[in-house]
Amino acid sequence: MIYVSSNTDFLTVSTMDRALLNQKNWEKLGLNIVDVPRQADLELQIDRLVFTHIHTYVLTDKSTGIVLASGRVTALDGVVASGPMAEQIVKILSAARLPAQATGADRGL
Repeated sequence: MIYVSSNTDFLTVSTMDRALLNQKNWEKLGLNIVDVPRQADLELQIDRLVFTHIHTYVLTDKSTGIVLASGRVTALDGVVASGPMAEQIVKILSAARLPAQATGADRGL
């Protein structure tokens, strides 16, 4: 379970939710987006730096407070920023939760 919160009006929670759900690997991750923070295992906090076009995110484990991922996207508005931001988040979560695909180097002899 993941809870999304926004500290800016430029990138709303519903915009970020849609961007995450539209990612191709989202369903494989087995995560659900919840509206109640205490039901969540992970929290995604999104923000925008004042007087800039830099949108930031921090993904934390709610039980331990450990930061699992963070990053930023530069875009004119939150709708444009949400796509690349969701792509980065899903890529990070996929690396941790999905089995690695075998490559030629991993197969051995």
